[in-house]
Amino acid sequence: MKKYLLLLLVVLTAGCGGVSEKTINDILERDPAFKNSLNEKLRIQGKINSLKQAFLEEETVLLQNIGTLRETLRAKKNKLQMEISSLKKDIAPKILALQAELKQKYSEYGITNRDIRDYTTKLKNIKDTLTKKGDLSLSGDEIAIWNDRIEKLEQKISSLLTEREKLRARILTLRTEIRILNGWQA
Repeated sequence: MKKYLLLLLVVLTAGCGGVSEKTINDILERDPAFKNSLNEKLRIQGKINSLKQAFLEEETVLLQNIGTLRETLRAKKNKLQMEISSLKKDIAPKILALQAELKQKYSEYGITNRDIRDYTTKLKNIKDTLTKKGDLSLSGDEIAIWNDRIEKLEQKISSLLTEREKLRARILTLRTEIRILNGWQA
């Protein structure tokens, strides 16, 4: 009975910290059969230590491989970015040409708007003048000349309005084309 109490005491204290060599020797004197259990524990502990050591060695190798793979991945990503950048440069002249044309069309659009405004103002002034024809005592020939000028101004304004609409459509097309060529998905 004492033997079992002592064994129980050793097992309980073993879980709470290290057991001194003296305690182990005392147990072995009291229970020589315990040597088999102690040897089994040492064998198992040796296997555990061996497994842990093998794991640590394998972990070191794997971590080195991971580092190498990360470096390889970083290098490949940099190479990809350089290739993408190089390919994007191939389209840059086309984008620049479209931007130059867009700038030109904006300029033409502004000039056309100014011309429309100027011709519209002239037309309005002529019409205002003709409404006062009684005060001006214009002859039939002079009125015909003024009416001819009105007709030519109206035709010119109509032509400019058509031209302005074509310019507006071209500007929208150019802006969309530039946006498409600049809109990379990579």
